[in-house]
Amino acid sequence: MTTDGRRRLPRFFFLFMGVASFFLALYVAGAAEADPCAEGVSRQGSLAVVTRQCADEARRDNTIVLSKVAIKARLDKKGRLRGYEAVEIDKGSAVERMGFMPHDLLTSVNGIPARDLNTRRRSLESADRFDITILRKGRAQKIRLEIR
Repeated sequence: MTTDGRRRLPRFFFLFMGVASFFLALYVAGAAEADPCAEGVSRQGSLAVVTRQCADEARRDNTIVLSKVAIKARLDKKGRLRGYEAVEIDKGSAVERMGFMPHDLLTSVNGIPARDLNTRRRSLESADRFDITILRKGRAQKIRLEIR
């Protein structure tokens, strides 16, 4: 929790949703300027490939990705973290090119439930492959990301 009562989100999600080092804030507003990392993301079927250069830049300055997406924590009926919803995603951004869409709910990364991502962040920071489970329109789907 932050001092103002908001949940601190793991930073890696947006590197590789824009997802290693993602979620610094509960809500991150998108910006209108061009995404310098968007050209570093390509699709190969169901796989999103992020260039090593883009990933390294996003690790150094996560605002490259975080400024292109608005995220909100979603809780279940008992008040526990259910996942992270991409409320808005800038068109043409690296996040969109990775295959994420507005209202996708990230529920796990590499089998780690969203509620545990912050405590297990270090295990994901050095990873080059990410299997991200999202709920899209109520159906579970996978987004695969790889850094090359």
